[in-house]
Amino acid sequence: MPTADHLQLDQTFESQRDLVNRTIVPTVMEALDSVTYPVAETIIYDMIHNRHKHRREEHLIKQRSISFQDTQNRRKHMNSRRNDVSILFGSLCYFFIIFIIYYNYRNGRIGPK
Repeated sequence: MPTADHLQLDQTFESQRDLVNRTIVPTVMEALDSVTYPVAETIIYDMIHNRHKHRREEHLIKQRSISFQDTQNRRKHMNSRRNDVSILFGSLCYFFIIFIIYYNYRNGRIGPK
């Protein structure tokens, strides 16, 4: 695809909507095998929109100061770690509940009598 048909990160997606609808989405649809990958144009449009949004966000952050970039990286890292701990804690709680149920069933406190 020619460089003129690429999305520009310094412009919003909405301002480039005509380019997406007239050039990029039909090009992607032609490249995909419609029998193997039956995908609607709206799905392709949403994928392109999400990719542009995240790339633009990173582009705008890189335009900011080093201290702002550092703050954003630390925030993202802490959120990721918090999510990891949350998943681990949920898994441990699930295991503990299953263990209690098994233990009580094995000792005849619950289940058929």
